[in-house]
Amino acid sequence: MFSNIYTIIQAPLFNILFLVAVAWSVAIFLERFKIPLIIGELIAGIIIGPAALNIIRPTPEIDLLASLGMFFLMFHAGLESTPQYLRKTLKSSVYIGLNGILFPFVLGAAATLMFGGNLTQAMLIGAAISGTSMVTKSRILSDLRLLKSRLGYNMMG
Repeated sequence: MFSNIYTIIQAPLFNILFLVAVAWSVAIFLERFKIPLIIGELIAGIIIGPAALNIIRPTPEIDLLASLGMFFLMFHAGLESTPQYLRKTLKSSVYIGLNGILFPFVLGAAATLMFGGNLTQAMLIGAAISGTSMVTKSRILSDLRLLKSRLGYNMMG
């Protein structure tokens, strides 16, 4: 009975530990060259994933861990925030957020139209590149210890 459970748990657990070890090793190595940890982790994923060495492929277990990681990172960002400071930076946060969405959308749609795409394609490409990643911003600001700064509040606003 226990041998089946061991077999079921063994492979995914090994994959996860391997991923963490490689990602942290590459990230810490690249940090010596002033490259942010999140970029090192991304490069590690590219290297060991299907795009390069194809050592590990995406699995439901990895997807679950990624979702949990994003959840806890955003939860941590919420713990670091105060409603008073969020209200204080609301106007500039809205301005930065709107420009961060509209500017890439317009540029992406215009570039698509210039290269012969139709309006539907232009809208889809504009929408695809205009999405901002709160998780990525939160991680970078946290690594730089700027999450509680005025810049951090404005960007996360």
